[in-house]
Amino acid sequence: MQEIKQERNQMTEKRNTHGGARPGAGRKPKAKPTETESGGNKTTSAPNRRGGARPGAGRKPMDQRHLAAWRAVAPADDPKAFLLSVMNNAELDPASRIEAAQALMPYYHPPLAAEEPNDE
Repeated sequence: MQEIKQERNQMTEKRNTHGGARPGAGRKPKAKPTETESGGNKTTSAPNRRGGARPGAGRKPMDQRHLAAWRAVAPADDPKAFLLSVMNNAELDPASRIEAAQALMPYYHPPLAAEEPNDE
């Protein structure tokens, strides 16, 4: 009888292993500062650091040629006049001029559905 109880206890011990600490689980400890070869500066040896500024990131500044061309565009209160000056400025890049022309299309060529049919 005693042997049966021992076997039963051993089986329940093997079965009830859901909780508790597992090797390798949990948050990893922080990397400790190490000294560099160049001197006493201490840096962390974490290879996959995230966050912060990265070299080459961010919006690139406009080059001087494009900046001068955009300044040459006539300032206007009317969006139609502004888009016309952008479209007619030969110093700007073609993509900007095409976008301005597409934005001006409804001003000069209304959609066909907007026209009223003639009853005559």
